[in-house]
Amino acid sequence: MEITVKKVLLLSAAIAVFGAAAQLQPRARSNWRTEEWVKSALPVKVGDYKMEPSREDPTVSYTSPKSSYDILHPFGIVGRVFGNGTTRIDCSAVVGNNRDCFHDPNYCMVGQNWNILTEKIATIQTKTRGSVPVSVMSGEDSDGKRIVAFCYLGPRGFHATQNSLYSDWFWNEILQGKPIMGAFYRFMTMSDKDSEDGLLQFVADYLDESKITSKGEL
Repeated sequence: MEITVKKVLLLSAAIAVFGAAAQLQPRARSNWRTEEWVKSALPVKVGDYKMEPSREDPTVSYTSPKSSYDILHPFGIVGRVFGNGTTRIDCSAVVGNNRDCFHDPNYCMVGQNWNILTEKIATIQTKTRGSVPVSVMSGEDSDGKRIVAFCYLGPRGFHATQNSLYSDWFWNEILQGKPIMGAFYRFMTMSDKDSEDGLLQFVADYLDESKITSKGEL
């Protein structure tokens, strides 16, 4: 009986700790970074790829709708299309200090009438960040077939899934008790002819470059 009571007490204490941590996390939202900083911290050139500027804002290729900002509450969302004369890659980056800033593309792509064909987790090799896990999906919509790769940057490194990021973020809140900055990176091919290998090589090069341009913060 004594052992059972101890187990119940330990379980109750653990639940209390987890509940307190869960309450702390959503309130930890302090905008110490601006979207202008996010734009300056992310690369506009990756290898022989260069960013295609828009007429409205030459620092990005396109601007996300206001609804995305209202839902995610990020520091900033940066949409850039990179091209090298033969291949174009759409890159969207979301930066913030709350795990709820970072969504799962599975939901939004289906909501935008995408038909998801395949999904898997792959590992890419970078020069400066080591091995990085990424989620890779192939899908199609009215414009044709596309390949999408995405990953999350959390307190202890990169994650291929939202669940893995949330676990990392949760334990960081328990151990550190303060918000940190994270990021979501999404890369998409723009032609049926583009290959998965080519996309993943771009992702690896981009992450190496972003470490330089952000001084190791993104």
